Amino acid sequence: MDELKAIAMTENAVRRLHMQCCYQTVKKWHEDVHPGQITLLCSIQDRPGCTQSELAREHGISCASIGMSVKRLEKAGFLIKRGDENDLRATHLELTEKGAACAQTARKQLQLLAAARLRGFSEEELRQYEGFLRRIRQNLQDYLEEDNA
Repeated sequence: MDELKAIAMTENAVRRLHMQCCYQTVKKWHEDVHPGQITLLCSIQDRPGCTQSELAREHGISCASIGMSVKRLEKAGFLIKRGDENDLRATHLELTEKGAACAQTARKQLQLLAAARLRGFSEEELRQYEGFLRRIRQNLQDYLEEDNA
């Protein structure tokens, strides 16, 4: 059990440090964007016209949380909402020029961060790491399906 505790503590420390790096990186080029909102901007860039409910499903968070982020991003000029002519309940999201530029910069910066995080690993170690992550993801999916959560 001590080994599991040590692994959990290391995972948490890495996660916190990674978020610090993301936050510091994002704040260098956009003061009015939270690092958690970057993934939303990138998703909207990948699928222009998506809805808030689609984003919520994709990111595994509530529609209310997406709604708050969308409201902040819209107010800051990163995206616009467009109504659906056929379904008055649906709202489609599109990036503004500012939002598209932010998403593009974020992708480049976060790619540099990923490279820095994995610096010094051999090709074999990277393959092993990816394999471990896939197994962990599958274990967590299985855990959820077993109704243990």
